[in-house]
Amino acid sequence: MLKFAVFLIITSLVCSVKGDKLDDMPWEPGDLITCKLSGVGGFFGFKHYMIGSDTPRHVITVLNNKGDGRIEDIHQAQFTRGINRSRCRNRGKGKLTREETIERAKRWVGTKFTYNLFRCNCQHWTNDWTKGSSGRWYNNQSLRPSARYCPI
Repeated sequence: MLKFAVFLIITSLVCSVKGDKLDDMPWEPGDLITCKLSGVGGFFGFKHYMIGSDTPRHVITVLNNKGDGRIEDIHQAQFTRGINRSRCRNRGKGKLTREETIERAKRWVGTKFTYNLFRCNCQHWTNDWTKGSSGRWYNNQSLRPSARYCPI
């Protein structure tokens, strides 16, 4: 019981670090943006990944509706479901240039796919857009590579 209490205290301290508000945060097209998830996922440090679009105040993101995923270029104010908009960070550009990142992401806007938290999630997509690959298992908070059925 004591170990569990210590775990909860450490987790709450680590997870209580404030971020920027998505509404006020500056970004450039192609920047990687993360926001803590709302609820239990955010408490344990899980994040949603998206990139800054070349349309002002828009983000290119993965939206999930009960396993039906789709890629959208939406105004950041419309993106309200599932994220803590007060705890976001601009991670800057990835390995690819901003132009390459935008080009790769825009190519997928409108795509529908089977969303899977562990095998085809927002971090798999943004890794592909910003680094040129969905990444190895250790490059994803799910600790899993993207699945064969995931389009990237």
